[in-house]
Amino acid sequence: MSDANNNRLFNFCDNNSNLHHNPQFQFAQKHTLCLYQKNAIYSFIPKNGCTTLRATLAVGNGLVSPDTLSNSNINWIHNNTYAFSANLKDLIRTEYRFTVLRNPYSRAVSLFLDKFVDKTPVAWNFYRQTSNAYDLNTLTFSDFINHLYKHPHIINGDIHWRKQADFLIYQDYDDYFNFDNFALIEKTLENKLSLKTIDTRKITKHGKDQHEFISEKNYATTSANELLNIKLKGKLPNDQSMLNDELKTKIRKIYQADFTLCENKLKLNTF
Repeated sequence: MSDANNNRLFNFCDNNSNLHHNPQFQFAQKHTLCLYQKNAIYSFIPKNGCTTLRATLAVGNGLVSPDTLSNSNINWIHNNTYAFSANLKDLIRTEYRFTVLRNPYSRAVSLFLDKFVDKTPVAWNFYRQTSNAYDLNTLTFSDFINHLYKHPHIINGDIHWRKQADFLIYQDYDDYFNFDNFALIEKTLENKLSLKTIDTRKITKHGKDQHEFISEKNYATTSANELLNIKLKGKLPNDQSMLNDELKTKIRKIYQADFTLCENKLKLNTF
């Protein structure tokens, strides 16, 4: 672990505003979760394996038994998302801080195939924020990205499509993990924190391992209902087949800060 007394610089506090009324700082702070016995901080980012890691911290903090996690009570994790949010003292005194980053293309695709295709509250939130401009049954991934591109003011309208950079309270972390290498996350947390990862993917059925990935055609303009029919057969389009050059360009412009993060911190060559 790192030295608890080292200089930990924060994001979002380089102005004269009161921290308690600084919306960017408050947002990032809210999304820092404590592992109390290990004096560790996890900055969680939706769609980056956060359900598994929030469950892991809940078990590590002694609030939940791993034997009780099931379809019937996984909502405890969702209903207590911010139960372990860090205060300023926690943030300053932590001995270890980590987060998980994800290729922005993959995160956007995963969001749509999970939250929009299944018409979860996230999709209905988008529907309301667009003044009911789209039929969620016929909405396409292309529609979604094009709307974010044309109306950037809604980028902060939901944590699931908000920029990853907005969640990072610190200017630097002890570990930036790559979502696509979850085995390394599990190994590192066990070695550094004696923390066993609680894999919730089989409970939530959100993991990539739950489906067969296909690339028979380009699905960027395939309706949510058509994608749902594919999903119900145990299949999903892979990331590349949901994208085209135009969408890649727009996603890079929308999420430029996240591409920079992934390229600098993960040395990730985004496709």
